[in-house]
Amino acid sequence: MPDSHVCHDGRAVWFELKIAKANKVSIRPSQIAWNMAYSKAGGINFFLVSRPAKGDLFLFEGGQACDLHDSGIENVRPVWAGSDLSACVSCALGCATRAARAV
Repeated sequence: MPDSHVCHDGRAVWFELKIAKANKVSIRPSQIAWNMAYSKAGGINFFLVSRPAKGDLFLFEGGQACDLHDSGIENVRPVWAGSDLSACVSCALGCATRAARAV
């Protein structure tokens, strides 16, 4: 079960919160399994990764869990990258809005 849940435009949005050490993100096998399955089922879920040493934030789709774990943040294309948490969350909620309209 991810760390944070938001309901936006009638859609559940889940966030797994992580801190990167250099390029590496530690993700437990149970977290990978949950995020991959939820994403495959059409759910909206993300990994919100902070790299405090550089002040960076990265937003990855839940379906990128395996790649993120295996390859790290510098080798997987994020949905969003920057340093503004508000802009990051707005991007994620925008994804939820588009998904809700597609249904």
